[in-house]
Amino acid sequence: MKFESLGGPEQGDGDPVVAAPREYVERQGQAPQAPRRQQLPLVGQRIRQLRKDRGLTQAELAAKVSIQQSDLCRMETGEYKVSLETLFKILKVFEMNVGEFFHEAPAGEVTPSEAEVLADFRGLSPAAQDEVRHFIKFLERQPRKNRRRG
Repeated sequence: MKFESLGGPEQGDGDPVVAAPREYVERQGQAPQAPRRQQLPLVGQRIRQLRKDRGLTQAELAAKVSIQQSDLCRMETGEYKVSLETLFKILKVFEMNVGEFFHEAPAGEVTPSEAEVLADFRGLSPAAQDEVRHFIKFLERQPRKNRRRG
């Protein structure tokens, strides 16, 4: 990593030289600014997706949850972390719970893809269902490292 002097006292006069990584220095003569760090963008992307699905603008959603539109924009892009308080307010507006927000089915509830597999399985003959069961047992005996995930 290369460092650049940001000006100030030269070495030898008793004061240290101020240096910063080159990417922090945006323009010569300006103080360094920390680069914008992307937080986990998953939550922000999901908020944006749900907001757009409901036909809400950033300004409308921000007003409903009592935050600034610019803050919501930064949350959606991952620049700001979304506090739990704000997330719960947003979930209330969207009329959903945390599990639904993160696409998690409650314990014991069948997901849409599981329901599709079950429907396909039920459409098979009893002999074909037995073959599927044997295949599943075969897969369960395979070492984990040899299994592929879709």
